[in-house]
Amino acid sequence: METARNPVLRVVRGEPGDEEIAAVVVALLAVAGRRRAADADAAEPLRARPAPVWSPRPYRSPRAWTSR
Repeated sequence: METARNPVLRVVRGEPGDEEIAAVVVALLAVAGRRRAADADAAEPLRARPAPVWSPRPYRSPRAWTSR
């Protein structure tokens, strides 16, 4: 865990308050969660999309000039 000689998070400049440190921790956890989700998605096999279904006749307006 955390010791005085080996901190988990170190502030290099300034004196952040508790709220600022909490915001940084939340941001780091969000990035770590995204990486885990991306790794999980990469482990799943890629699936092809289904082929589009085409109608035998293209749509024609009832008011079209031809009635093919």
